[in-house]
Amino acid sequence: MERGSGGVYYGWYLVALCFVVNFLVLGLATHSFTVYMKPLEETFGWSRKAISAAMALATLAMAFTAPLVGRLIDRVGARVVMALGAGVLGASAMLLSRTETLWHFYLLYAIAGVGQGAATVIPISVVISNWFHAKRGRALGVVMTGTGLGAIVIVPLTTWMVVHWGWRTAFFVGGCIILSVIPLNLLFIRTSPAEKGLLPDGGIVSGGEPKEVEGLAVPEAARKPSFWLIGTMMVLAGLVAMGVGVHLMPYLTDIGHAESRASLIIAIISAPPPPKPAILITCSGSPNTWPNGNRTVVGWTSTNELSTTRSWHPRIRKRGCSPTFSP
Repeated sequence: MERGSGGVYYGWYLVALCFVVNFLVLGLATHSFTVYMKPLEETFGWSRKAISAAMALATLAMAFTAPLVGRLIDRVGARVVMALGAGVLGASAMLLSRTETLWHFYLLYAIAGVGQGAATVIPISVVISNWFHAKRGRALGVVMTGTGLGAIVIVPLTTWMVVHWGWRTAFFVGGCIILSVIPLNLLFIRTSPAEKGLLPDGGIVSGGEPKEVEGLAVPEAARKPSFWLIGTMMVLAGLVAMGVGVHLMPYLTDIGHAESRASLIIAIISAPPPPKPAILITCSGSPNTWPNGNRTVVGWTSTNELSTTRSWHPRIRKRGCSPTFSP
């Protein structure tokens, strides 16, 4: 059924599934890494610098293989790629439970990084962007909320497993949970609405061939300054988030917090912020009066902030700008 029971657009089922994938996979593969730092240090005597380097290797592996993953999505579809990625990541986590040497630890985390990219952020972004145009921001926001909520639940759960069962069992169980998303991916993921005879945002193809979603080829995108700006922003944000995140649990326990309390602190820190409406500020006048010829600025603020005159600079008002809210 293209629209599901009650006329629900199939794309929203994909949003729910991708939310669950982010919740489980990123919670187990990324946010829980900090929980393993001290147990690994105590078991093998490795330094924290050496242990955290594994996450850096995983991130680099994911970055360097991202173009290949994208090409594979174009060839076989997101459904197969997400299933393969979850398989690689889950198997790597299970094998990590048997690790004995540092090079083995590094190798498995590098392989896991490739699997994580194929199982989560790359295909999920493609799927949601294909299925939603007008409501793309809302759909992506719901999906990405799963990442933060996953940290809230999965980090305390992983901490409990490490404390009561040991880090080896925690790795193995985490791998099994990641593998559990494979059948869900194979059954329900569809790369584009054309595969269901639909159009983005719930339109139905009345006849003829399904309409394909248009986009930019890689060479075209690479010539856009916005492409490199977004890429740079993502790299810098990742460096800050991961650089701090992997050391949170050992730091908190070092200063006297019990593992359970430290995991709750991490969960609170990881909680996603309340959503804020996107503001599209359109300005009248000649484009030459604006930096780089742009007449539109996008930002986020609260409704209360928007309603106050202090939130608008006088020079903005003089140029005839008016805000509109994204749905």
